[in-house]
Amino acid sequence: MSTVETHCNASLRVNKTQIAASGDYNLTQKNMIDGPYAVYGGNGINGFHNEYFIKEPNIVIGRVGEYCGAVHITKPKSDG
Repeated sequence: MSTVETHCNASLRVNKTQIAASGDYNLTQKNMIDGPYAVYGGNGINGFHNEYFIKEPNIVIGRVGEYCGAVHITKPKSDG
């Protein structure tokens, strides 16, 4: 298990790796159904949806474009 330090002097314990490539879940803005769960992309929260894919906090890293390398920690019950 490793610990990731955040910009606000908090830490997140990481005990498993889950890799999802862009487009794996095909949830576009057009397909989102408004709801309480945050949807993350390379630049942070992109919108909200009525279902979540990620139960626990996770790390999302932008992989292309202007936000390549940007790191975000998701909220519990979100879509990343």
